[in-house]
Amino acid sequence: MVLELLDSGKIVLYEHKGRKMLVVGPSSGPGQLEALARCCREKSYEVVVEEGVYQFDSRDDGLWNRLTEVEVLTHVQDLGEDRSAKVTRSGNGRKLILASPNNNQLSQLHSEMKLLKLFMPRWDLDELREARAACFPAVSESTMLESFESYGGIVRFVLEMNPVDVRYIVKKAMDTLTIEDLANIFRTPDFLNVPAQSSTGYFIHVVPCEKLEGTSLGDPEVDALVQKYGWFQCVFATEAIQKSLVERFVSDQSFSVQKFSAAVERYF
Repeated sequence: MVLELLDSGKIVLYEHKGRKMLVVGPSSGPGQLEALARCCREKSYEVVVEEGVYQFDSRDDGLWNRLTEVEVLTHVQDLGEDRSAKVTRSGNGRKLILASPNNNQLSQLHSEMKLLKLFMPRWDLDELREARAACFPAVSESTMLESFESYGGIVRFVLEMNPVDVRYIVKKAMDTLTIEDLANIFRTPDFLNVPAQSSTGYFIHVVPCEKLEGTSLGDPEVDALVQKYGWFQCVFATEAIQKSLVERFVSDQSFSVQKFSAAVERYF
């Protein structure tokens, strides 16, 4: 998403794990460049107009804070998988927050601010192939395909992490998952209220509700469909994950087909 902003010629303020960067994309609009130059002059900095990446440190906080107030610039705060990472609340400019759905602050932010929620889709195989060639050439094609079949389009599982480590953490998380956990996940009316388990994303992915395919906002039937099914649906990450979960639950003496079916009723 950040790269798409840059490709479209945007100027982006990027913040991740305490690091702050100004990224000037190619062919940035004149309005953005003028605003950037004005802020630099206000804070007695050399005017930046060249394409590139500029690092900030604590001495540059005055300029950084001023830039976050400019509406034509986009401030991207990447919280990653850190559920306790803090959202910077200063600044009146446009803000894009990249975060795990399990971030502890999202529900609170939703009540305090007007937010537009965008769920990043799972990567497809073609996208993963491009990422492997560009960033993970040491990962073989066969390893990537095997991991994709096992865990779905999650980059850190398919390309970034050691497959042995992935198998270990997924199995460990799977061993603690209960039928009740599964029911809570599939029955939630709002994804921000999915039980905040760090392991949820290992097994369950969020996708647009298939009942809404072929419709658009304003269609008379959309409201009724959303009322019944919601905007999104939770699905098993892969068939392999679904099979492994069923096998694990079947081994439990308290398992019953009726109980499992009731837990995942919305999935089917």
